[in-house]
Parts: sequence; C-alpha cells; structure tokens
Amino acid sequence: MQLLQLLGLALLLLFAAPADARAVVDATGRTVQVPDRIERVMPAGPPAAVLLYTIAPEKMIGWPHSPGPAAKSLLGPGFADLPQLTPLVRDGKVPTEQIQASRPDVILDYGSTAARYADRATMVQEATGIPVLLLDGKLELTPEIYRLLGAMLGTAERAADLAGAAERLLMITRERVQARREAGPIRVYYARSADGLTTATAASSLGEVLRLIGLVNVADGAQPGELSHVTRDQVYAWNPDIVVTNIPGSGRSATGRIGRTSQRSRSAGSIWRRPCRSAGSTSRPRSIG
Repeated sequence: MQLLQLLGLALLLLFAAPADARAVVDATGRTVQVPDRIERVMPAGPPAAVLLYTIAPEKMIGWPHSPGPAAKSLLGPGFADLPQLTPLVRDGKVPTEQIQASRPDVILDYGSTAARYADRATMVQEATGIPVLLLDGKLELTPEIYRLLGAMLGTAERAADLAGAAERLLMITRERVQARREAGPIRVYYARSADGLTTATAASSLGEVLRLIGLVNVADGAQPGELSHVTRDQVYAWNPDIVVTNIPGSGRSATGRIGRTSQRSRSAGSIWRRPCRSAGSTSRPRSIG
C-alpha cells in the first residue's frame, strides 16, 4: 500500500510541471521554467535588445526604446519599425496587463546582476506569470551566453558562430593588452556627464571595457560606488593620457574643457567620443555592440 502511495505521488509530481517546459538557471541562481519552444521574446532593456537582435531578431517583439536614426541605419528591413515596449516597472509598479498583452513567451534581461535587477526580475515574474531570465553581461562571458541562448531559442548554429567570433575577439584583445602593458600604462578618465565631472569607477559595469582593454581608470578608488562626482582639480591632478566620453559635441563642451585641463591629453589632443548608435560597449550597461 505504501509503495502504491509513493508511486501515485511520483506520478503527481511528474505531471504537475508542464510537459513543454524546461528549467533554466539564470545569473542570479534562480531556476526559471521556460517554454520548450520560444517564439516571442521581450527584451527588458537596451543591452538585452542588442543581444537578442544579434542571435534571434525574428523572435524579438519590440524595442525597450525606439531606435534613433543612426541605429536604424544598422538594422535589417522591418526590425527598425518594431513597436516600443512598455517598461517592466513604472513608478515602482509592474504594468501587468500591458506586459501580458504583448504575449511574450519569456522576458530577457541582460547586463548587471546587481540586487536591484535581480529583485526586479523576481517582481515582474511574480506579477505577470511570465518567466524572466537575467543573464550576466560581463563581456568575458559573451561566448557562453550565446551558447545558452542558442540552446534555449533553437538557434544553436547561429549561436555557435557568434560565440566563436566572440572568443576570437577576446583572444585578440588579450594579446594586444599584453603588448600594450609592455609599452607602459595608458591612463584614462571616463567622462559620463555634460560637465565632465561624473565618472565611472571599476565598481561599475560601465568601466568594464576600460579594464578589458588594459587601460588604467584614473578615478578608481576616488569614491565608493559605481559612479563618482569629482572636481576639476581632481582630474587635473590625475593628469590622464586620454579623456573618453559619450557626450555629443564634447570638444566644445565642459567635457572638452576637462580634457584640456589635462597636460597629457591636451598635448596629445586625446579627447575620444564614442559614437552613440546602439546600447553597446560603454555609454550604457555593457552589451554586444
């Protein structure tokens, strides 16, 4: 009799989970049940949208923010006109009905795994009943993220090509970083605001690219936290070789004046502005870009 009861319990547990679902462990350690066949994916933010577009654009149901003209010029026919999606959280609340109306099979988040993003993923999933995956956006993990998504989205061949390309780029980067270190360090100040006085530290995902390519971030340790507000005197004392910014017109702005206060960057003319076309490498949380 006890054996029959145990058998009945086992059968109950077997059929309690949908036959067409499978478990995926995301970067937060959450075990998420996702459909075995995924056709509609909602990107949670710009980094997730760029990642998804590169591996399975036909499964993307919209953009978190409508692409600008420069970004649209890089997109394939039809994808630039995908609708703008509702935010996952608005004024601290999940717009449950609007998200459900988009009918995503899964919501994909990609980038920082800080507690606030993990909490948001849990909150949205509980409110909507739609599985939410948060994947780690560290650039070194790009190959394995592609392979994970390829298996999940049914695009394994495409994922293998992208993962292989990412591995080659990372290898080339490491080789060049080693050669650069032998020639001496390059010291960089990363300006994140129009006045040039907000900067990203090593604690921020925004500063990861600088570390990955072997540059020394002069603001590391200036203040605790991911972003620091500094003074012009501090930048002058750091005397960076290069000032990097994502602010348009930076050569004429306060950011440009920050660069010109540095003896080294002034003599070299080294104020670099990153093109703001996609949710890529430096101006937003890191992503494929």
